[in-house]
Amino acid sequence: MKYFKYTAAFAMALGVMFLTNYFISRFSDYGATWYALLVKPSFSPAQIVYDIGFLVSSGFAVICCTLSTVKKELRKTLVLWGTFCIFSALWALSLFVWESLYISLGIIFSIIVILIALFAFYQKHTQELWLAMLPPFAWNIYLFAFNYSLCMLN
Repeated sequence: MKYFKYTAAFAMALGVMFLTNYFISRFSDYGATWYALLVKPSFSPAQIVYDIGFLVSSGFAVICCTLSTVKKELRKTLVLWGTFCIFSALWALSLFVWESLYISLGIIFSIIVILIALFAFYQKHTQELWLAMLPPFAWNIYLFAFNYSLCMLN
């Protein structure tokens, strides 16, 4: 029964993160022409880096969500993870569909605040789970720096 709980929690977390990343990838197709015209900072990587960054960030988020689902004392964080997924989709929507650099910058800042709250909660209540927060946190810090540079250059 223990393995069923972990498997069900993993499947749920994986499904939610997959849907979030699917919507993010769908939104990025809409703004291809507008985004191509933007002046990009010197640390703008190739598309494959974004794909790998989102994959690694989402993978560690799946680990956190899985353990948060299984452990009763950590279930409070699932609301923050849901908000994280919604804001991640809104970030892509605001950047690529609405073509608003400043709204996307505010949304990515909100995501970082959510991740800081999750990081603090996990650091206080678990011994190891806060380490899994480092890749999503680092990826979103990079996205914030990139968005900020886009705002300053355009």
